[in-house]
Amino acid sequence: MPKPTDYIQLDRAPIEQTLLKAGIDTTAFWNLTRLTPNTWQDVNGGWHHHWDLDLLSAAASAEHSQYILDTGVDIVVALHAQRRKERQWQSHTAQISVAPGVVTLYRRASMTEALGVILPGVHTLNVFGFTNGFDGPYWHVWYFVNEAYVVGYIRQGDADPNHPFDPKPLPLV
Repeated sequence: MPKPTDYIQLDRAPIEQTLLKAGIDTTAFWNLTRLTPNTWQDVNGGWHHHWDLDLLSAAASAEHSQYILDTGVDIVVALHAQRRKERQWQSHTAQISVAPGVVTLYRRASMTEALGVILPGVHTLNVFGFTNGFDGPYWHVWYFVNEAYVVGYIRQGDADPNHPFDPKPLPLV
């Protein structure tokens, strides 16, 4: 009778590429996967293991147990060392408040192409960044309204002076 893990097919190429990039011996990794129980996660988040009696008897030996532990630790250490070397951009967003009244949203950081006005009731905008236009400074902003993603620029003077820009980045949710 087939077990659930018989239906799982791994694409070995990207796995091996990741291992080689981290300086991990691919043979050691595949040995580790063969010498440890098959494990899978069901749709409800529960974890299941297939305990093969041959593996249990082999793993019971001190030699196999030591190899599994040493190899597993070596792989984890190598992956963490590789990740520490890589620098990745972390997405953050910050927000500004909009001054009361009519605020015009521009296509570019100049007052030549107006996209429209920010709708009443929108008091806070998410900020991509800040830039200087030919006619003054602008905030590059975005927000959602009626399930639409709106992106544009507002003049710095349209930001609410009573609620200045908070430079602390807020993680995206």
